[in-house]
Amino acid sequence: MYIEVKNVSKNFKQHGQTFKALSDVSLNIGKGEFLCLLGPSGCGKTTLLNAIAGFDKISSGIIKIDGQEVIGPSARNTTLFQNYGLLPWRTVQSNVELGLESQKLTKSERREISDKYINLVGLDAFKKNHPHQLSGGMQQRVAIARALAVNPEILFMDEPFGALDVITRANMQDEIIRIWQEFKKTIIFVTHDIEEAVYLADRVVIMAPNPGRIKAVVTVNLGRGRDREGEDFFSIRDNILDIFEMKSHDAIEYFV
Repeated sequence: MYIEVKNVSKNFKQHGQTFKALSDVSLNIGKGEFLCLLGPSGCGKTTLLNAIAGFDKISSGIIKIDGQEVIGPSARNTTLFQNYGLLPWRTVQSNVELGLESQKLTKSERREISDKYINLVGLDAFKKNHPHQLSGGMQQRVAIARALAVNPEILFMDEPFGALDVITRANMQDEIIRIWQEFKKTIIFVTHDIEEAVYLADRVVIMAPNPGRIKAVVTVNLGRGRDREGEDFFSIRDNILDIFEMKSHDAIEYFV
């Protein structure tokens, strides 16, 4: 298995008290899989994402990627956040080239790579613009282009479309699926939106709070080009809603 999470717990200390953010979480993720971590605020989904990405140290358990224990962030992987993280004084092109500057590439090689990914996200006409001259959706496209330009093995995405309006969000969901199908990167995507998870994921990991844990894993047996208004889509969405209402603390695997 490409990513292994085994018996992982994470504790925080706050005001002299210990808070358990994750409790005995175990999960396997395949190479090239699109996996969504779904749950309400406080369920530990972002903590789990950060632990797999190497940003947060775990209190117990083990996380491995491709057989190697995760002890910190890796340059082989990239994380996308909701706030885009673009540098306002840089143009679109120079923002996309940011991660390439630490690599042993000539200026023309960096330019060739950045042009490729700017074109991929449909922003070729805006590469000389600065972030403040772009819409929220366009800024997120720049962030995606920058992430892909360094050719990551894993793309970690922490509610990247949460601040977008409904139409732009739907367009960005289609965009990331198109890119994922082309490049087959492993994507771990955090969301609290059930329909977004059903639309995007191969599997949906449903998390519950107090303490943060995996409640169920749902395999979404739908093809791509999913119909958001289809009966099968609504059936899976309703099944996930039912799982949220279950009282059991035991993780269950579903195929729907």
